[in-house]
Amino acid sequence: MARRYVRRGAVATLSGLLVCVPAATVMVTSMPPAAHAASVGIPGLGDYAQFGVNVTGNGSFGRCTVQVTFDAARFAASAKVLDSMGILDNVDTTLLRRRTNFYMRVTAEEIAPIVVDHAFQRFGHTDLCHFEFTSHDGWMYGGGAGTLFMKFTITGRTATQVDWYKASFDELHEVASGFWEDAAFAGPAQPEEPAFGRRY
Repeated sequence: MARRYVRRGAVATLSGLLVCVPAATVMVTSMPPAAHAASVGIPGLGDYAQFGVNVTGNGSFGRCTVQVTFDAARFAASAKVLDSMGILDNVDTTLLRRRTNFYMRVTAEEIAPIVVDHAFQRFGHTDLCHFEFTSHDGWMYGGGAGTLFMKFTITGRTATQVDWYKASFDELHEVASGFWEDAAFAGPAQPEEPAFGRRY
């Protein structure tokens, strides 16, 4: 909601109204500053909670911000779920716990195009949307500070030109702006690990 301003020259003209309608005076002069839009869940991505990922976002004035939050501990214990959902193949619990950060980044790469698609469906005609992927320790219970490990921005124009359900992360990387990732999460894979994705 835009702030309302009254020109100095208009005070005399409005003075009678201010005296006659004191309740209106309170409404005009005491309006609180506009609040930021509250974060909401992104429909269609609830299954990600099975492996410790929560997707929320907020949007206003043609912009949106989407947070993809990994609960590191729960993620590290979700090897079977990740395998059954076709996100990580041939990665057992021992490997997932030893290289949690690396596999969070690999998983982010796998789900990012779908997250983009659902975000633009949720927030409609948005000029651009900023995406942030973070790792938290015990985020569901308010514990631990988050670590940002990947971020990028997609414009609304680009969003309508890409079939996100078929798009690879390479394609997303090509059309995204402001792409950044933490090298500590990006790999490379160790010799004994399956090869995943592409490192930038």
